[in-house]
Amino acid sequence: MNPVSMHKKFRFILVISLFVLTLTACSNYEWDGRSQSWDASFSYSSDNKTASYTIKYIGEEASITGFSYQFSGNVLTAFGGEEKKLQSPFQIKQKLSGKDYSKENSSVNLTIKWNGKEERLTLNKQ
Repeated sequence: MNPVSMHKKFRFILVISLFVLTLTACSNYEWDGRSQSWDASFSYSSDNKTASYTIKYIGEEASITGFSYQFSGNVLTAFGGEEKKLQSPFQIKQKLSGKDYSKENSSVNLTIKWNGKEERLTLNKQ
């Protein structure tokens, strides 16, 4: 086999290998949003089909009562809350599974209620 032919074979194998690596690459998706009192993020990894979200209180109040939240997206519809008194800094982290969140819209709405107040955040796909 001549050197030119070996070089072409090597390039072909290299191109095919890079193509296969690109097809099998992990896909991660992330949405982030912030309001006056809250910071929130949602992430999804399609390789292991797991998702998680974090909601963090960044406001001035020392404690929170009557806390509730609801995500309103195309796929993401999680909700929850806590009636007991929570001390600042307050943060909630939750893991999800079972859905393909890669098909979620480019923005997800999040409504948070606490201390008789309400704020709406828009989490945008990064």
